[in-house]
Amino acid sequence: MRAAFTLVELMVTVAIIGILAAIAIPNFLEMQYRAKRQEVWLNVDGIVTAQHAYEAANDEWVDECASNPAAPLGKYTKEWRRGDDEWEELGWEPDGEMRCTYTTNVFGTGDSWFRVSGVCDIDDDNNNYTIRWYSEEAANPGYTTLDPTAY
Repeated sequence: MRAAFTLVELMVTVAIIGILAAIAIPNFLEMQYRAKRQEVWLNVDGIVTAQHAYEAANDEWVDECASNPAAPLGKYTKEWRRGDDEWEELGWEPDGEMRCTYTTNVFGTGDSWFRVSGVCDIDDDNNNYTIRWYSEEAANPGYTTLDPTAY
């Protein structure tokens, strides 16, 4: 009886592991990007909820909030910029660091509707991932995704 593997058996095993890794690694990276893009959905939804709560208490929307108005941060995270009077008034703040920029604006006759936007470039491909939410009074209420790879 032999007690070792042959060179051919070892090479076949290495080839199989290499093929499996070539298939799995790109899928793993894409799943990481998708998970990081969820920040946009969750924070836009939180801002929308805060706007509705503010409107219910004050009969008006909070206008012109913008977080870090420079280019979207993408794969890098940054602390939330505190001290912006409009965000303080709205009463919304993300949990922990963020990768994206957020804005909320009021539009329409008599400030009848508002929009919330979240923008980022998670994978640094110069392709911004944008989520916009329009309130019920807008022409097209609900979520709009501006991303060719959106799911």
